[in-house]
Amino acid sequence: MGEKLRFGVSSRLDDMKAITVAREICFEISAQGHEVIIDERIYPYLDHLNLKHAPISSMKDIDIFVSVGGDGTLLERAHELLEIDTKALLLGVKYGHIGFLCEVTPEEFWEALAKLESKNYNVEERRLLSVVWQGGHYNALNDILITPSRPGKTIEMVIRKDDDLIYKGRCDGVLISTSLGSTAYLASRGGPIIDPELDVMIVDVMNPLLWGFRTLILPINSHLKIVSSKGSLLIVDGMIVSEMQANTNIEISGSENKVRFVRFNKFYDKVRKRAITEI
Repeated sequence: MGEKLRFGVSSRLDDMKAITVAREICFEISAQGHEVIIDERIYPYLDHLNLKHAPISSMKDIDIFVSVGGDGTLLERAHELLEIDTKALLLGVKYGHIGFLCEVTPEEFWEALAKLESKNYNVEERRLLSVVWQGGHYNALNDILITPSRPGKTIEMVIRKDDDLIYKGRCDGVLISTSLGSTAYLASRGGPIIDPELDVMIVDVMNPLLWGFRTLILPINSHLKIVSSKGSLLIVDGMIVSEMQANTNIEISGSENKVRFVRFNKFYDKVRKRAITEI
């Protein structure tokens, strides 16, 4: 066995089967002599498991954070960890419908633990996007969606990159994605799959009435300014974070923050699997 590691463990909060999987993972980690800190929100459901528990906000010094659930759960936990500026690596254990960001199944965790102990894995660093508006700031791991507050309505949008106008017209909204997010909502819209070695932002104006406009791939350090003519919703990584008034200035740029994932599998192997199976 390699060095002793400190693990944080959490799971979906709305699924007792996922919580049961988290319990089994905690037991396996502890049995191998590693330290485990359990998300205090699931600890009450882990009968007779006498291990440490704490809020994620106190897990800054852990080495590995294990999230049991789908991609949505992993994104939520990643945002919680970002708030404490930890250097922990994230490992997603798939227990949900969508799990492209998750690296192993519950059945594969024992083998994954051995690889973690021997450092037989790769670290994938992913840079985030920063979105700023009057009175608010957030980081996006996957994507930022600006969409009309009233469903079924189009919206007039002005999008500038630095001082250059790149779009002005009506549309159904705009999706700004990271390289990581290219395999998420953007992919379902027929967007490009971005190699993980590339750090870019992708601008996808949704159903533009300005015919001929195409999806743009921009450097991650680009600075976007977006203004919409009507009230809109700002949705970051699938979570509604603000309702915008008309003519609110929204600024999006590459963030200095990064999230670090544990990777055992090759990216294009996962892409091929996704292409032929439902994940």
